[in-house]
Amino acid sequence: MKQLKKFMAIFVVVTTAFCAGCNDSTGGSNDSNATSAESKKGVEAGETFKGDSFSFVAPKDWKKVDVQVMEGAISIANGNNKSMNVIAMEAPAEIASLSADEYKEAIATNLEAQKAMGITANKLEVQTKPYGDIVYAEVSTKMTEELIDMSIESGLLTQEAVDAIGGAEAYMKNMNLEQVCAYLIKDGKLLMITAQITGGSSIDDIKDEANFVIDNVTLK
Repeated sequence: MKQLKKFMAIFVVVTTAFCAGCNDSTGGSNDSNATSAESKKGVEAGETFKGDSFSFVAPKDWKKVDVQVMEGAISIANGNNKSMNVIAMEAPAEIASLSADEYKEAIATNLEAQKAMGITANKLEVQTKPYGDIVYAEVSTKMTEELIDMSIESGLLTQEAVDAIGGAEAYMKNMNLEQVCAYLIKDGKLLMITAQITGGSSIDDIKDEANFVIDNVTLK
């Protein structure tokens, strides 16, 4: 599972780098009308965004951002410290046949190994949704030099992006985050939904909005 460990660690850093550009929202979508999606704990439905193999309803006031975290991903933001990414991609061969319970155990093993890099899972469980069983996680990430270096070496984070925050020390100080993640393996695809908040905020400040998207995603 070395490939999975590296992929997950890099994805965390890339989404963190994306948070630095959260103000670049465009407000565009494939459906400019608010949907009739069911609200969750007071979260109101906003725009509907459509990818190649999925669509989802965003919370009200969340806007599309012209920053592509990964090819095929749709990224949205609300303010300068709250962002989400939704992507469906071909599942890596080593996980394509795993059940949700098996994938949860694989993630747990990898997250345990990543504690030294500053990544800690505070909650990890399987949840059943209308579209399938997902692995749901709440993760805290404290930026480390190892995590930054791994992403730069892999080409998914640039030194320029780190410098734009003020260098490695400033990046590690300002880009720590709380993250809600959902993973689904289905029909050879891996659906990932990640919501993150930076700036020392609590995960409670984004959890309801993240779960709103998780509950209102549709697979094609």
